[in-house]
Amino acid sequence: MEKKLKKQKRKLIFRVSIILFAVWLAVSAVYGVIRFNSEKQKIKNNVNIELQLNTVRNINAISGTGIPADCLTYYLIESTKNIFEDNEIKRNLNTELAVCEYHNGKTLADTAHKLDVVFGIKTGVENSSVDYGFIDREVLLSGITQAQLNEIADYLNTERSDEKYYELLCTKFYMDLGGEIIPKELQIVLTEEENVWYVQDEPVKTFNLEIEHTPKDSIAFFPDLLICSDMHRNVIPKEFLFNVHYADDIIGMFGKDELEKTEAEKHTGFGKYTFYSTDLLNYNPNAVEDKSTNTNKKTYLLRCAKRVNILDSCKNDLITGVSAAFLFFLIIAVLLIVLTWRIIKNQSNEEQKRLELTNALAHDIKTPLFVISGYAQSLKENINNEKKEQFADRIIFKTEEANALLHKMLNLGKLESYKIQLLQTDFNLYDLTKEILADYVSLPGGKSFSVSVTGNNTVTADRELIKTALENLIDNAVNYASDNSVIEIKIEGTVFSISNQCDNLTKSDLKEITKPYVKKDKSRHQNGNGLGLAIVKAILDLHGVKYDMEMKENTVSFSFKL
Repeated sequence: MEKKLKKQKRKLIFRVSIILFAVWLAVSAVYGVIRFNSEKQKIKNNVNIELQLNTVRNINAISGTGIPADCLTYYLIESTKNIFEDNEIKRNLNTELAVCEYHNGKTLADTAHKLDVVFGIKTGVENSSVDYGFIDREVLLSGITQAQLNEIADYLNTERSDEKYYELLCTKFYMDLGGEIIPKELQIVLTEEENVWYVQDEPVKTFNLEIEHTPKDSIAFFPDLLICSDMHRNVIPKEFLFNVHYADDIIGMFGKDELEKTEAEKHTGFGKYTFYSTDLLNYNPNAVEDKSTNTNKKTYLLRCAKRVNILDSCKNDLITGVSAAFLFFLIIAVLLIVLTWRIIKNQSNEEQKRLELTNALAHDIKTPLFVISGYAQSLKENINNEKKEQFADRIIFKTEEANALLHKMLNLGKLESYKIQLLQTDFNLYDLTKEILADYVSLPGGKSFSVSVTGNNTVTADRELIKTALENLIDNAVNYASDNSVIEIKIEGTVFSISNQCDNLTKSDLKEITKPYVKKDKSRHQNGNGLGLAIVKAILDLHGVKYDMEMKENTVSFSFKL
């Protein structure tokens, strides 16, 4: 039985775990899809919001001040800056903005392949200033030869044994009114983390650039060649020079048909999307396109593309949600396993109980049947004719004994299944007790009764069932009381108690002796069949009455209140 229970327990744990694990996976998948899509829609909406904000900014740039188109690039770059977690304002390299003419699609400015910089400028022997601008990667690379580029790469990729490292600075450049910086001289310097000024660096190699590019239609803000000040470091990051994806052309990912739409999106990888959106600047459906250079009368198209990893945006929520679901289902699994295991164990205990009852019943019926068989065989063979009447009496006695046992078992079954209807009447508990004691003319082993009565003994209950309970209590006391001891019966109002001395009973036996076929004498040599207290318990349970059993100094007491 124990091996069977262990096997059932393992199967239960395995089945519950598999089922709940599958449910957890399904719930997590549904939650993940819902959370992913909600985050995707949120980011998509944010792209549109950013586009609307940039529309307002660039309306001022184009029509409000009449600034030439070259200035748009700087405004667009500034529009892509965000406040990051470290509270530092930085450019978002995954966002690209572009402004083009609405009617012919000509691009006037965009942020692709642009590096925003803050350069120091020497304005005198000891004076310097700082200006904001941008470098176009394509313009920069157009003035660097492949040999120069390879040499710069060798320096920047060199790892030194000390704390110093190589860095690329822009030491001479032009700058137009729109903020575009045209490098003319680059320099490799040896520096370290503590250096904050150009004068602190050690020059290593200088490269002169042959950029065939001068400020376009705009008037140069600084007509002369500008020189890096000693108090600043005009750094050009290695990533900008060698990484083709640095601030790359995100809008260029979309085809012509997609660019004509107001919104579009592309799936670029696991959890990765690129969103595209457009808005109009100075839009007037009734206006006639003016070919003049006056930008106030033109309509422009502002394009925005944003590259995002949605999983990065919602991974904390996904981890929290999936973990919470796992914890929830783990608790459910533990509860289900515990509860189901209790049910299985109770069923197993009931099965074991029925097996024990069957064995006990077979044991108790076997004896009278064996005696009856022996006496019947003797009568059949005419053995000892003088004792025929005695044999017949014994057969009748043993038959009645077996019949009584079967009746007790049937009554116990009815009581435990609550199939008996209570016929409650008023009766005197003491009179009922006295009626039962009248059948005990003499007690074996020098035992005797002591009865004391106080108060009003009228109770309301099923008289016949209570009589059966009292008969079993008294009969049990007579059978198990020590020789030459006194069986005390007290009736105090509606409280009945009976106590007797019992030398072989222990406190641990009290928990078991109310179960069917449990006897304090395991060898079963005592009179009785182990059903008495079980019947008493069932009758009291049927009445909703609590009972109390205790043992003090070899004296066991049983009491209840009706």
